[in-house]
This record gives sequence, C-alpha cells and structure tokens, in this order.
Amino acid sequence: MQKRSVTNILLIILIVLVGVTLYTKTHKSKLAEDPEKTTPVETKKEFDWQDLASQEIESAVYRNEETSSVTDLKISESMDLTGDGVLEGIVVGNGGNNDTYFILSRNSKGEISVLKEQELDGSITLASLASVSRVKNFAGFKLLPKENGYYSVSQSFDEEKGKWNCGGVYAYKWNAESNLFVIDANLSSKYETEGCKAPN
Repeated sequence: MQKRSVTNILLIILIVLVGVTLYTKTHKSKLAEDPEKTTPVETKKEFDWQDLASQEIESAVYRNEETSSVTDLKISESMDLTGDGVLEGIVVGNGGNNDTYFILSRNSKGEISVLKEQELDGSITLASLASVSRVKNFAGFKLLPKENGYYSVSQSFDEEKGKWNCGGVYAYKWNAESNLFVIDANLSSKYETEGCKAPN
C-alpha cells in the first residue's frame, strides 16, 4: 500500500511538472507572436526647435510688420527663458546692418509666436535683440535663462577721448501674468558693469 501511495504521489508530481513546463512554453511562444505585448509603448517625441521648417519660422516672425526687413531666418539655439520648463526658440536673421534675434514661443496647440517686451514708458514691442560690431559702434545682448530674461547694451567710440561710451544696460525679466518681458531696474543694475565693458 505504501509503495502505491508513493508511486501515486510521484506520478502526480510528474504530471504537475509536465503541465507547468508545457504551459510556460506555450505562454512564451504566444508572447513572441504578439509584438504588442513585447514591444514597449512609444513615447511622444519631444518638440525640437531645430526641426522647425523655415516656412513656419517665417510665418511666425513676418506676422509682425516691423520684422519684414529681416531675412535668412533660422533657429540659432533653444533654452527656457520664461521659467516654465518649456524651451523657447531663439531665431536669428539678417537685419541688413546687424544680426537680429527674436524669441519664439510655442503653445500647447503648437502655435508659434514671437514674444514681446514692455518698455519703461509702458509701450509694448517685439522682444528683438541686435548684434552689431563695427569700428565705432557696438550693440549686443546676453540671454539670462537662470534669471528668466536677458539684457541688451549699446556702445559708441568717442574719438576725442579715445574711449568707449556705454549707452546703458537694459535688462528684461519674464512676467508670467502679463506674458511679457518687462524691464527690470535691479537686473539692469546688476549687469551694468559687465555689459559696459569696452568691446574687444
């Protein structure tokens, strides 16, 4: 009796092992046949400003009449200047006598526009930045992503005194409530020494 019981138990264990082995092999082959179960879900590709077509850049910039004279537009770099975690596109174009830069923004619908700035007198203009380097005139700017803004500066060379005269540093900081870069006196003062250094 005991031998039969042991034999029966061993037989049951063997049947269970065979069943588990067959189930495992069948389950693996089904997974191999079904690519949806083995392939990871594709993640949505993050927007890249460098992939923006030239027609889209022109469409956004030329919507503003004052930009019509700027040609050869292209994305120069991208960074978060507004502090919302989304990259803005910095576009550069030939302004005739200078390089002109604009800051492009893209909303959740994919619409692209040029960001604007508010001046001391309250007037609102495009956030455009110029880069000029000539024998007697200089204009430049610096983007300040850590401070959500930028500054611009201009200088001219005084031949009689033999030195550069700084026209002042004007710094702008992003204001999320007004959706504008607003001139900021503290930031302007902070970068005055740096911005007014004589050009090389």
